[in-house]
Amino acid sequence: MRRCVLLLRKLRGCQPMDVSSMLGYAFAALVSVSLAVLIEWSVRSEEGRVPEAPARQLSLHELSLYHGGAGSRGLYLAILGQVFDVHKGYKHYGPGGAYHFMAGKDASLAFITGDFSENGLTEDVSSLSPLQVVALYDWLAFYHKEYKTVGTVTGRFYDESGKPTKALLQVRASLAEGQRIKAQSEAEKAHYPACNSEWSAARGGRVWCSTKSGGVIREWAGVPRKRFSPGSSGVRCVCVEDPFSAEDPSLQDSVQESLHAARGPRAPTGGVTAMPHLGGGKETEIRLQKRSFLDFNSRKCPRGKIICCFTHLH
Repeated sequence: MRRCVLLLRKLRGCQPMDVSSMLGYAFAALVSVSLAVLIEWSVRSEEGRVPEAPARQLSLHELSLYHGGAGSRGLYLAILGQVFDVHKGYKHYGPGGAYHFMAGKDASLAFITGDFSENGLTEDVSSLSPLQVVALYDWLAFYHKEYKTVGTVTGRFYDESGKPTKALLQVRASLAEGQRIKAQSEAEKAHYPACNSEWSAARGGRVWCSTKSGGVIREWAGVPRKRFSPGSSGVRCVCVEDPFSAEDPSLQDSVQESLHAARGPRAPTGGVTAMPHLGGGKETEIRLQKRSFLDFNSRKCPRGKIICCFTHLH
């Protein structure tokens, strides 16, 4: 300030200034500096934010140097070509940790298969089904949530410019298919909720329906039926709201067949078949002695509760 005053005195012929003049010049200087800052900020705002450093692109060799052991540069792992710094999880991924074998590499396949051998620790996921790819992307989402993203690995999933490769595009297509299948399955489970079940060596097993069975809360309990999924040889016990409903022809036909058979026939692939009813009102249960492919039988019990008992198919 003293230098500014001396300079101003010199410019004014070294005439002394009163206090009000000095304050006036000081205020003018402050305004000038403020305007300069505002102008610079405005220019930077128009140009946009100063870009952050671009994501790193590592080769497989570079990634291997981040294994967390002696002489390591850090602790990284990759999944589907995306690299994460997992140092905060050192006790898990560092030497001696349960997942140390995944450090310094892309072992995407092992996240699903659980094969931690040398051959299993690979980024090649072409053998995975669409639903398994969905599960793999769940792991990817977990790492995005819990750890810092470093960049990508040049190779199977990303090229040298960081763009997705054909292999990654195929994985994404499989993901879309898996999400479609999963949504369809969830809709089916809401329409045909799973039965409750219990089994013990002493008492055998049984299945039954309730208003909360299958994790689907509803107003109706339903009756147990066998459900065969199209394209699959598997069968599951489901709860059907109205077994005599004409809305499902395969269900209606199966129910009619069960009324005239001591044991229900195997249903064709796709559709619902009724579990044959036990005759009479006498309280009888057929216990399960061995775990094998089962036929289900249902009956009305006291207070309207539906119970399915297991019998063997011979």
